[in-house]
Amino acid sequence: MIEILESRIAPASVFVFTDVDGDHVTISSSKGDLNTAGVVTLGNATQAAVGFRHQLMSLQLGAAFSGASITITAKPSLDLGGTQLQGDGFVNVGEINARAMNQTPIDLKSVTIHGDLGQIIVGSGTGTAPALGSLDVQSMGIFGLTTGATSANSYFMNGVKSITVAQDVDAVQLRAEADTGVAHPDAKIGSVFVGGNLIGGAATGTGEIVADGIGSVKIMQSVIGGSATDTGRIAASNKGTIGSVYIGGSLIGGSAQATGAVYASTTLGSVTVKQSVVGGSAITSGGIDGESIGSVAIGGDLRGTTFSSANSVDHTAFIRAQKDLKSVTIVGSIISGSESGGGTLTFSGAVQAGLTLGTVKVLGNIEGTATDKVVISGQGFPTGATGDTIPTTHTQDPAITSVSIGGTATYMQVEAGYDLTGMATDGDSQIGSVTIAGDLIASDIIAGVKSGNADPTIFGGATDSLIARPAAVTTDGVYATIASIVVGGQIEGAGVSGDSFGIEAQWIKSFKTGGLKLPLMAGAGNDGFALGITTNRDVHVRELGGK
Repeated sequence: MIEILESRIAPASVFVFTDVDGDHVTISSSKGDLNTAGVVTLGNATQAAVGFRHQLMSLQLGAAFSGASITITAKPSLDLGGTQLQGDGFVNVGEINARAMNQTPIDLKSVTIHGDLGQIIVGSGTGTAPALGSLDVQSMGIFGLTTGATSANSYFMNGVKSITVAQDVDAVQLRAEADTGVAHPDAKIGSVFVGGNLIGGAATGTGEIVADGIGSVKIMQSVIGGSATDTGRIAASNKGTIGSVYIGGSLIGGSAQATGAVYASTTLGSVTVKQSVVGGSAITSGGIDGESIGSVAIGGDLRGTTFSSANSVDHTAFIRAQKDLKSVTIVGSIISGSESGGGTLTFSGAVQAGLTLGTVKVLGNIEGTATDKVVISGQGFPTGATGDTIPTTHTQDPAITSVSIGGTATYMQVEAGYDLTGMATDGDSQIGSVTIAGDLIASDIIAGVKSGNADPTIFGGATDSLIARPAAVTTDGVYATIASIVVGGQIEGAGVSGDSFGIEAQWIKSFKTGGLKLPLMAGAGNDGFALGITTNRDVHVRELGGK
């Protein structure tokens, strides 16, 4: 258990009472007078603070406390016989309100509580100074509204420098936001440390840490989505960034949209999940999402769940960058999951980049299904430009740098030239290397090719064709290329009549399977053959010409 240190600032005011289980509680403030009427609200208001047991319902802090350091400590007390300790050394606080309707809104320097806090509302809402320097508590929200909080939402107007919670953050929202009328707010959270879990609840936004920007987040156990939208979530909104995220347990989606998620509206730095990322049963549940994302490391699986729904559900157990995704390393497997209630499930167990996908390394297997395939995709540069550069060679439109699978890949689709919705957009997109240590079963590897089937997710047919080149490219000097494919085991289809799978591009430069190098002809658009040990031979290797 992490123990919060007591404040070393000499208090200007002290208030003492006995809490509900017998602890002697001391509230100290470096400014103001805690004994002023209306500042401290106890559950048994008509009884003396010492000698009777009380719940600390609220602290209402006005102008006299501006910039104060508030510390609330608890120590077990001896019973009347002087032989047995009473209390647990922790005090539970309902709310701290420095923006009460009858008070002047103020900023605070620090708040330290040896116990649970239900809610804090703080900040003058003027200028760009943070509402609070530091918040250090044992836990948040464990007792819900029973200790005196008026809601599950905590607000830091214009931000907070650091939040430290020794144990769980349970079904409360920690939100840094700007006050109305502030022209240039700095509604950011500098850093967050949670020694336990971040747990979503049954009300929207509970179990959520959200700000216009967050420096770093460490959750030592799991982030768990709830049954309402935006629960169990770490989010930077309003074009905000997140520096880095560390989750010591799992990232687990819930039963509502945007649950069990890490999201940044612009840049998301490195993300480490020591156990698994697990999808939920709703859209964007159990995922890592941002405009541009750095390195993602998952110590377990990227795992979709099995559920029943009549709805269309997309993006569960997913990693998605609207633009660039630097790298993904998954120690376990990618497992798509399934939906059995008549609805549809897409992009469950997906790794996608709206522009460039860097290195993807999966030490385990890829385990998709015939109806719910694992998608690994990068779009490339469909407008024909990276900055001011129009691609002119077959190395200037990279969609996927490399994909490496340590085991067997089943029902996997590696796609270059496809956007985040699965639409074919870029006929010049390229893949670097694809390496599968085991077998490649019922899977597709596609660069710049679109399906001619009525179902656009089925490849390998004779009517497949190259996607149109980007509009800015006027000559076909850029080839949709796969630089190399290495499969350690067998390549096989599904073994079902009528099935078709494709390994297709404009130019496949190198191809090895089972230790043998396939005799590809030099250049683009001139190879085509079928693979597979069954009579169907339904894996079609093809280079396509013309655009």
